[in-house]
Amino acid sequence: MSAAVVIANRSRSSPTLGEIVDSIIGTNMVHAGAPANSPLDLLQEAARVAKLAFVHSNEAALIEVHDALRRLYDIQLSPAHSAEAAHQFNPMLMALRAEIEQLWIAHELRDISPPSPRHGEVANVIRKSWADHPSFNHEIFDFMEHHASREQILLYFRCDYALNMRFYDLIALACVAVGEEAKTEVVANLWDEVGCGNPAKSHVRLYQAVLDYIGSTESRSDHLALLGWEGLAGYNLLMHFALARRQQYRYIGALAITELADPDQYGKLLRGCLRTGIGANKPGVLDYYEDHVTIDALHGDGWIENVIEPAIRLRPTFAAEVMEGAIARMNSTKRYWDWLLKQMKSM
Repeated sequence: MSAAVVIANRSRSSPTLGEIVDSIIGTNMVHAGAPANSPLDLLQEAARVAKLAFVHSNEAALIEVHDALRRLYDIQLSPAHSAEAAHQFNPMLMALRAEIEQLWIAHELRDISPPSPRHGEVANVIRKSWADHPSFNHEIFDFMEHHASREQILLYFRCDYALNMRFYDLIALACVAVGEEAKTEVVANLWDEVGCGNPAKSHVRLYQAVLDYIGSTESRSDHLALLGWEGLAGYNLLMHFALARRQQYRYIGALAITELADPDQYGKLLRGCLRTGIGANKPGVLDYYEDHVTIDALHGDGWIENVIEPAIRLRPTFAAEVMEGAIARMNSTKRYWDWLLKQMKSM
């Protein structure tokens, strides 16, 4: 079930948390009267929906709460003169976000029992955890390589929009308050994100070229509306880790998995594209994914050696948090790929 379906089916006399967020900002006049409720009422409603989502696994509540979180996180990266930017530190919105996060992050970490590697052991421990996790060699990439139709692979491109178009900002946030050794590696990642100084090769532009090629005319909100709660939750997890200073160690662990996983997975995706003729009549249209096959193979090792190892050397007691972030990221990607594969097979 997608966010759009749940919101459309919600009683129009009862705004969703996401609609309340938009009403407070002033970007949604459908429920402009919603913020008249007291802050206490709003927090109680958020707690109620979050409990339904994370304690009772209610599908509609999971969509509602992750749709609201996505809107709340996007405020923090909004354009300077937008309505959203004026509400960056709105006390009601900050309290709403904290109310949801409290239950959500406890839920995400509840069943994770991470190893606590010592300095020098991180590479082996992370790689073993990744290789042992159900997200490793996920069926969706074998399916796209060998069996998926052209239309099924195009759905993957459209659903991958949220993180791909935001990834530069996510890497930039990893630069904040880290040591010089780590900054060098993070900036190397950023340099690749901007095409090593060539605007035509920036990863945002390369990914937009993919969308243009497949004839996608959807706006950002349309792409996000395609996602089930699993896709929104994966986006929100990285955004939360990136924006919350207390989550820095979990964040660098989560990004390590992203860098390690992309090369093999994207290699299978590209072979599926070749099999179905995607990009055959326009060389270079798949450069976004081809770049990640080669570049991320280097970044995975560099991230572990130059970002994570120095962090653990300096603060060895936080090694378990690095692993928690890595495992939480693996869990969220598995849920997303399970959902997306199901969507593909139902086409």
